[in-house]
Amino acid sequence: MLWAWLLFGATVGALAAQKKGFSPLVGIVVGAFLGALSPLLLVVSGVTSAGDLNSKKCPYCAERVKAEARVCKHCGRDLAREAPTETGPNVPV
Repeated sequence: MLWAWLLFGATVGALAAQKKGFSPLVGIVVGAFLGALSPLLLVVSGVTSAGDLNSKKCPYCAERVKAEARVCKHCGRDLAREAPTETGPNVPV
């Protein structure tokens, strides 16, 4: 039972740490310590946040913007147009 507690907590802790950009080792240690309470790390890290459902990633700068946005607030690029592709007019074929 103790091993299951540690393994579950460590796994969830590593996922939460990766989401926030922290060291996975720190996530494993904290998650193993919390054990069955480690899903709280996912909530705190934003893995299950509703904000991700109302946003999208800008194809130019990879920052999160609102799903309805027409212009990226980070890079100023027009999001209404298609994202650049590999076979665009400026790419030799």
